[in-house]
This record gives sequence, structure tokens and C-alpha cells, in this order.
Amino acid sequence: MGTTANSSAKSDFEQRRVVIVDDHPVIRLGLERLLVRRNMAVCGAASTAAEGTEIIRKEKPDVALIDVGLPDANGIDLTRQIVLDFPKVRVVVFSMHDDFTIASRALRAGASAYVAKADLLEQLDEALHHVFNGNTYVSPEVAAGEPAFENDLVTRLTDREFQVFERIGIGRETKEIAEELGVSAKTVEAHRAHIKEKLGCAKASQLARFATQWVTIREGRNSLPI
Repeated sequence: MGTTANSSAKSDFEQRRVVIVDDHPVIRLGLERLLVRRNMAVCGAASTAAEGTEIIRKEKPDVALIDVGLPDANGIDLTRQIVLDFPKVRVVVFSMHDDFTIASRALRAGASAYVAKADLLEQLDEALHHVFNGNTYVSPEVAAGEPAFENDLVTRLTDREFQVFERIGIGRETKEIAEELGVSAKTVEAHRAHIKEKLGCAKASQLARFATQWVTIREGRNSLPI
């Protein structure tokens, strides 16, 4: 049984071309070594979304491994752009967050798999096996975590609203959020209004408490928000 599984995995992986997008050199190196040992070809590695997009445009890989937390963009936004511009490229998103909300957003953006970063090296084989066979994959730890009521509410937000919501939760003011997201303060206020309506918050202070509690609960399991 084990030999059959190994042969199947080898046939799935052999000669597949991969691009890695992660801003940590150690992670990139570890992934590259792991993939090469599985007869896959790493045709590029990037530390930013912009670099990754250029490599993908040039190399047209079979799969892109993308970290959520990139210095110049959100990995979920990058995933959506890759799926739109390069529909034949499958995307595997990985993140320090073992969070159902982040995973579901990644899959809705078009990712074929979501793997918690802490389990990346152990679960990457299985994730790629599913992806190359036309299926989706989510880390068991993430999939087993049924979203709490608050998370279920948060899934109603658009990706941009979610980014604003997170920043409200860590205490950012409107001007700071606008600068970080590259939009106007008026746009941020419009997002605030939509978020309040979707989450049933009558006042800004209620929204701030909700966001702070949500981020605090998540940081109890993880590290910093995206």
C-alpha cells in the first residue's frame, strides 16, 4: 500500500513546475529543497507579490505557492489576480494563521489549497497531490475548526472590508488605515459604514469592540494579523 502511494505521488509531482512567493529566505529555501527532492522544478522564487507576478508571467508554472503575509500585498489579493490572469496556474496558499476565515477567503479567491504554515512541510505533499488531481485541500487543523458565530458574521465582509475590519481591531485610525491600504480616508469611512451594517453594529464604538475582540481571540491562536 505504501509503495503504491509513493509511486502515485511521484507521478503526480514529477516535472511539475513551481514558483514560490514568500518573504522569508529560510522558508523559500526549505520549500525549494523539499520540492526538488520530489522531482519538481522550482522555476522561480520571489519575496514580494510584484516579483512573484513577473516570474509567473514569464515562467507559466503549474503551481504557485504563496504566503498570505507579503510585504507589498495580501496573498489572497495576489491569488485572485493570478487566477484571473493565469487561469492554468494552480495556487496553494499558506499562512501562519490556522484560521477558517482566512482559509475560506483564500479558496473563494481561487486558491486550490490552504495549508497552515506550521504544518507546511508535513502537509505539502498531500496538498499538492489533491491539487494535481483537480481537488481542493485545507489543512485538517483548519478544516476541523468550525467557524464561531463571530467568524461566520465576518465572512459576510468583502476582502477590502475585512482588511479595514482587521485594522480597526488592532487600533488603527481612519487616516492610518487609508495610508496602509492606499485609499482615501473617505473610502475607509464608506467601508466602515458597510461593515457596521453587515455586522449589525449601531455605533462606531460597538464596531471597535467587536473588531478588537475578534482580533484578540485570533491572536490567542496565532501571531499578528495580516
